[in-house]
Amino acid sequence: MRLFVPFLGILPCSLVLSSNEFLWTIPTDLGLLSSTLKILHLSNNNLAGSIPSELGALSELEELYLAGNPYLFGRIPTTEIEQLSNLKQLTLNGTSLTGSLPPDLCDMALLQVDCADADTSTVGMCGCQCECAND
Repeated sequence: MRLFVPFLGILPCSLVLSSNEFLWTIPTDLGLLSSTLKILHLSNNNLAGSIPSELGALSELEELYLAGNPYLFGRIPTTEIEQLSNLKQLTLNGTSLTGSLPPDLCDMALLQVDCADADTSTVGMCGCQCECAND
């Protein structure tokens, strides 16, 4: 699916598309918003497929919410996630993602990670053990 949103020459700093029950994959075109997008909320939809590598181009991204998308699967794209040097909030709970979060993410002092599976109360979904969460 191609993302087409007429921005009239103004690129958004926030894109909130939560709880719409979309039945599509995460658009790779989101990577085109790399210079402005700070907040991306895609939680509680029916997103399917894997996290596209193009999300790694979102250099200004501070918040990425992907929770509540049970058909989102595959390995966490660690190389791309590591490129998000401004990331402060990451939610992956309620997905079918596998793998571990990059160790470098744990070194980011302000990062809060929510990867506990809310349905089974299993801390450590995705292998991150949620030790990155700074309380």
